[in-house]
Amino acid sequence: MLVNPGTPAGLRSRGRIKYAAIGGALCLASLAYLTQLHSRSSSKGDISDYRKALVRSLGAARPLEGRLAGGFEYLPMEDEILESYGEVYAITRPPKLKASQLRQAAPLVRQIGRKHKRSPTPQELGDKALLIFLSQRWDRHQTAISLLEEAVAEAPKDANLLNDLAAAYLASTRPDPPGNFLALSAASRALRNNPSLHEARFNLALALERCFLLYQARMAWQEYLRIDSESGWAEEARHHLHSLNRHHHRTRWVHLWKKRFYSDTGPPHFPWRLQSPARQDILEQTLPDWAALLRLARPHEASRQLDAAQKIGKYMRQGSLDSTVHDAVQAIIEAQEEKGNVDSMIEGATSPATDEPVPA
Repeated sequence: MLVNPGTPAGLRSRGRIKYAAIGGALCLASLAYLTQLHSRSSSKGDISDYRKALVRSLGAARPLEGRLAGGFEYLPMEDEILESYGEVYAITRPPKLKASQLRQAAPLVRQIGRKHKRSPTPQELGDKALLIFLSQRWDRHQTAISLLEEAVAEAPKDANLLNDLAAAYLASTRPDPPGNFLALSAASRALRNNPSLHEARFNLALALERCFLLYQARMAWQEYLRIDSESGWAEEARHHLHSLNRHHHRTRWVHLWKKRFYSDTGPPHFPWRLQSPARQDILEQTLPDWAALLRLARPHEASRQLDAAQKIGKYMRQGSLDSTVHDAVQAIIEAQEEKGNVDSMIEGATSPATDEPVPA
């Protein structure tokens, strides 16, 4: 029915339209605000109830060397002895799940598998990737990476998904681009969206170390220990930091301080942090080099090696009362008067693998 706008009925109709338009605008504004609020609050990402229950059911479990989101209990990596073509070597790998853990988690695994069959959300894709990590499929890393990359494409600010993607990249062997550099990028993005995510900070330090960015890796492990100083993960972080410091001190010793001892005067003091790498270098490198040079009838070069070792031993004994190097060199010098003793020491100091010396 048409209404004349000039009549009272028309005026009432125009009022209803006006208030309806105002109400619709307010509704749209509130929806926009809630959507914006949700996008800000969900940038950190939420752990699904299924994953929380699965983590509790598994107990101590570590599918990867990197940390997955969800609050997994700490479990150390395991050493495994392998043999290939007659060579024996050790590798470090994540511990395998026990049969009792798999039985206990089986109902949840089936529930998650059924839930994610049709139109999974990014969070559900992340849960499915976790199930693949827990399996022992030979292609589990690449399959999980594909799922997580799809999830991150749909939720690019979800810190938990980015963190799991970083852990997956660390476990992959993809050569181009290298997985370690992709892990570094994903962990950095996770921390930008959630700076308090412990797992992402752990993975960032691990990725930096794998990329041989050693100074940045030391800083990252120290930063991790500032937010977690008591857990098993913290103890592992300390181990990484100790190894990096030891590598750093050995590099300083070989490329800077050792050369000074080959000069006429030597350095005015001996840094205590370098004592351990210096001792190891003299006993495992310099003295075997001395023996190898003598066997090759190069006495002048051999004498230079022994003189440097004697000088280093003297400084170490004076500075820290560590006489290990001093006593070893002194025994060689005292035995040089008897040729037979020198020959026997040469045979003992030169390992079968050391046919040629490695000059300092």
